[in-house]
Amino acid sequence: MAATALRLEEEERHIVEILPLLLKKDPRFRREVTVILSETLATKDDLRQILEELRVSREETNRRFEESDRRFDALVQEMREGFELQSKAMSELEIKVDNGLQATRDLETKVDNLETKVDNGFELQSKATKDLETKVDNGLKAIGIKIDTVGSRWELFAEATIRNTLKELLLKNLDVTEVKEWRVQDKDGVVFGYSCEIQGDLLIKNGENYLVEIKSSAGSNDVSILNRKAKFYEQLTGVMPKTIFVAVNMNEEGKKSCQALNVQLISYDEIKD
Repeated sequence: MAATALRLEEEERHIVEILPLLLKKDPRFRREVTVILSETLATKDDLRQILEELRVSREETNRRFEESDRRFDALVQEMREGFELQSKAMSELEIKVDNGLQATRDLETKVDNLETKVDNGFELQSKATKDLETKVDNGLKAIGIKIDTVGSRWELFAEATIRNTLKELLLKNLDVTEVKEWRVQDKDGVVFGYSCEIQGDLLIKNGENYLVEIKSSAGSNDVSILNRKAKFYEQLTGVMPKTIFVAVNMNEEGKKSCQALNVQLISYDEIKD
């Protein structure tokens, strides 16, 4: 073995010494060596192509980040305008309610004065007063219904706005390769106990599936539902996704459920920067 290694070493030294002379003297030998080297080493054209592809990829990445920033700024502006419009509508409604209450108080004062002046026809006046009170109560109930309706619309608007904002912030801070909405019909009631459509946000990062739930406020029941969705996803696809819960407010029982069920909890403070 030692003699073979020594012989190979001597042959290598001989090749190194004679190779420059052969390249200079023998054009045919020089061409063959050039062909062999071109098959194993990158040429200048290859390097130029690689550098051009890197430049195009970097420009595309910068363009995508700029587009994401523009969409996020537009979303923030839309939220700000929505809050301003909602605040204005609530203020106008409060003024109308105050005016209605003042009108009711004025009417009650007139009724009291009328009762003091009227000595006769008590039964007739009493009936008229009761009718008037019924109308006032109906008016106040109508105002209450309008307030409740506006409140419900506001809660839906705020929840959707917060979800969209948290989703934009999450995607901006994660190096996600694919984002899609997962929708499927749960005919056997695996998640909620009855047949219904199941939906969620599915993120793909480095070949890993993440099932994400986003809410402004959440608790242990919301975490349990996310865990059942993940098991249902595994039942359908054979892949158990990792679970992420993004919430502005998560109560203590919800936090304990996240730890027990191995659900990653991300708060607003962790992604807002």
